[in-house]
Amino acid sequence: MKDVIIPLWGILASVWQWHQSIAVVGVKNDYPKMGNKLHPQEWRGIFMDGHPVAYSRRVITELMVPSYANFGGKVHGGTLMSLMDKLAYVCASKHAGNYCVTVSVDNVQFLQPVEVGEVVSLMGSVNYVGNKSLVVGIKVTAENLQEGMSKHTNTCYFTMVAKGADGKTATVPPLVLESEEEVRRFCSALQRRRIREEGVAFMNHYKSSFNNDEAMLNVLSDERCVLAIRPD
Repeated sequence: MKDVIIPLWGILASVWQWHQSIAVVGVKNDYPKMGNKLHPQEWRGIFMDGHPVAYSRRVITELMVPSYANFGGKVHGGTLMSLMDKLAYVCASKHAGNYCVTVSVDNVQFLQPVEVGEVVSLMGSVNYVGNKSLVVGIKVTAENLQEGMSKHTNTCYFTMVAKGADGKTATVPPLVLESEEEVRRFCSALQRRRIREEGVAFMNHYKSSFNNDEAMLNVLSDERCVLAIRPD
């Protein structure tokens, strides 16, 4: 009997994998606005080397215990950042198939405090991939079990870089976008990168061309600072 069952499961698994690959290829064709004119065989070649967002999507849930509290009695922001960093690593490493390191964190906002005793859920997914980097978006919610109330407390974006066994940066697989929401998130990551690069260029220019003159004195006139030096 075993001699019959084992190859049957192998056949079913092969059919399921073939069906999944065809379904993924069809998704790409749902976005004609993107101007994709690749032949279906080319779509298949691209997607067979990539992973869909769902492949590396993960959720971490943890109870906030008293040892996580700061001096104000709320859960320490550093505790939440540590959990988010761990989740970003899991998502990025799963997609890349390699060890990943954190390069930067964008848009860190603590929207509401998290209380001791609440259950925190962190939802992470790969939003964008480049050649060797990935962006993992993370949303954090906190639930009061007694009141049955849940609140959105954090959202941020971790940029990770994949490392190979030799310690050098490694190429990551493409990201297969299967919904309009995933396309939006991918494009949003591109916009955040553009804004970040423009911001760095602006601040570098501002720093190099800064003059402590009368114009700067006017800028600071309504600010809560006391100038102990006179402008040039």
